[in-house]
Amino acid sequence: MKATVTAFVFYEEKMLLVFHKKLKKWMHVGGHVERDEFFSDALKREILEETNLKVDFINTCPGLISNDISKDIEPLPFFMQRSVGTERKLLVDYIVVARNPDSLRIQESELEGHKWVSKEDLDAIDSFPVFLDLARKAFEFYEKIRVSK
Repeated sequence: MKATVTAFVFYEEKMLLVFHKKLKKWMHVGGHVERDEFFSDALKREILEETNLKVDFINTCPGLISNDISKDIEPLPFFMQRSVGTERKLLVDYIVVARNPDSLRIQESELEGHKWVSKEDLDAIDSFPVFLDLARKAFEFYEKIRVSK
């Protein structure tokens, strides 16, 4: 089974969206997990390759484990689903925070552009309805985490 990891990347009150050349839609950053690679390592690698950003994972179950996610603990995903169709694929979404937003540089071989958007901006974004619904839920979760800090 193939696995794809993606991230809703936040900085302050905004979410990063990138325009995928292949899909012709605004989406979140991510890519395929390589053999023997942890999901979190694959996602950090993909984010760095595609955007030049370094990120910190947001703990999506703060009551379950410590907020201090060490190297030995895999962060829990925000959302997981399997793909529909003939190819067996696992899609795993995380919520992360950009540490170095001023270093943002888009990988032009796969992506055409980027934008930082607010939750209200999502209404005008050209993307898949399921992605937009999930992005809104990611915003809601992220806003709760920011308020509790």
